[in-house]
Amino acid sequence: MKLLKYIFISICGICLLLLLSCSSDHAADNNSTLASKTLNIESKIISPDIAQSSSEPENHSDNNLENKSENNSINESSTDPSDKQQETTKHELPEQHEEDVVQTEIDLRKLADYKYIAITFDDGPIPGNEEKLLELFSQYKGHATFFYNGFKIERCPEILNKVLEQGSELGNHTYNHCNLNTVNAEQTMAEVEDLNDLIENITGTVPVFVRPPFGEYNQLTLDTLPYPLVMWSQDTRDWETLDVDCIRDKILDVSPGSIILCHSPINETILAVEQALPILYEQGYRFVTLSNLFEIYEVEPKAHQVFWHLSTPFTD
Repeated sequence: MKLLKYIFISICGICLLLLLSCSSDHAADNNSTLASKTLNIESKIISPDIAQSSSEPENHSDNNLENKSENNSINESSTDPSDKQQETTKHELPEQHEEDVVQTEIDLRKLADYKYIAITFDDGPIPGNEEKLLELFSQYKGHATFFYNGFKIERCPEILNKVLEQGSELGNHTYNHCNLNTVNAEQTMAEVEDLNDLIENITGTVPVFVRPPFGEYNQLTLDTLPYPLVMWSQDTRDWETLDVDCIRDKILDVSPGSIILCHSPINETILAVEQALPILYEQGYRFVTLSNLFEIYEVEPKAHQVFWHLSTPFTD
């Protein structure tokens, strides 16, 4: 009987120990779960500074920004239409240097070594032809001098300001394209001054130079007109040949200081000029107005004198 009692007590003790052991394991599991949840919550409440440093590579944030900036700069430069236009312009137009631009402020003696010529056009204006010539000279950063007649200006006065806006120059070719060898002093003055008045009323400027029609003048002409007479050193004779190749070759046969005579109403002349300008430009020639040519070669355009080529001016 005592033995049975002892066995019963032992079994109860073992059961109690097992029960206590299970309770301890469950509590440990609960503590572990709670600790895990607490860790997860704490990881979400990290300070902003720590979070930023942990989410970005160390010591690379500035480099990334610089690389992005450089990439953006490259992309912008490669897609900017203005840059493409500038690049195209460099290939399509002749190269322009600062020394090519004639300015009154520069030391003119330093320009003596450059090849400057004045291309002049008589007997205009003719609508269409003048605009085409201005466009051609603009392509080569050049200018010309246009000797117009008054009766033709009356038909298209708007062209005069186009010439001046482009940077080219107006000259006096008499009002009615009159042969000055055949008129007296009073008529000579009227032919020139009436045209000057017309040009001044339209543009606010007065031409500096006079070119007598047909190249005809006499001592009376020189004594009467208070202006320099400008002739030419190279006559294209475009009015006679009406041949593009002949006119072009005449234009190309020049030297520094040359004054070239053309006629803007002749369509073949426009085509010849279009062919000649790029060739002359490649040879180092630059196209300037008569006024600029006189400045460059330091020649004073005195009244009552005749000028054919600026390296050899003379008075009749």
